[in-house]
Amino acid sequence: MSIFDELALILPAYGGVTIAFCCERHRVRFEPRDFEIANALLPTLEALHKLHMDRLFIEARTVNRKTIDESFNNPLLVLDRRGEIAYANEAWSLTPNSAEILPQIAEQIATAGPAFLQLDNQQVVHWDRLPDDFSLAPGGQLIVVERRSPGPLPISGEAVLDTFCNQQDLTPREAEIVRLSFVGLPNAAIAKQLGVSVGTVKNHRWRLYYKLDITSERELFHLFLSTLLSLENSPVG
Repeated sequence: MSIFDELALILPAYGGVTIAFCCERHRVRFEPRDFEIANALLPTLEALHKLHMDRLFIEARTVNRKTIDESFNNPLLVLDRRGEIAYANEAWSLTPNSAEILPQIAEQIATAGPAFLQLDNQQVVHWDRLPDDFSLAPGGQLIVVERRSPGPLPISGEAVLDTFCNQQDLTPREAEIVRLSFVGLPNAAIAKQLGVSVGTVKNHRWRLYYKLDITSERELFHLFLSTLLSLENSPVG
């Protein structure tokens, strides 16, 4: 079933990530009243999420270490405000040179230096200050080791889009509709840009989705991302 409209509530989380709750509608759009309700609920959801994270770390230290190890695959360390270790997951214990890098991390925290440290060509360690009401380590630091993100692709977005359209055997008109959709234009604006009716754009979209065996623009974008990722190690000339 296709998605007609979507509303997302995004919550800040620790470690430089976010949590998103996505609500979908298949036939009608969300109304202004729906956004008002979502905004009213957001503080409560954020408070519940903070409470959940607080208890998750407390239980990991005192009761059930396995729960947090299942939730956080990356090496993870919590320091209290004095710089003492309050919690370390198993992955952190297995990280090479984890003990040796702690003094450098502590120095950068103390001098308000950059909140990250490159370990090698593949890994980087970064940290965030924990809130003062975080039970395990009020005002402490959450330290996470992650693989470095790849650098920019040696190919333009336009070239990736051309590759995607060629791979999917799209007609010139379908390719143009995809291109305009990805810059955020709705059907009416696409129709005006192409000098056709809105109905014509809808018909092209229907045939496009049928050809690609998808039902929504979100799935279309996921297909495009798959092409983008496949080009990461095989740049197109």
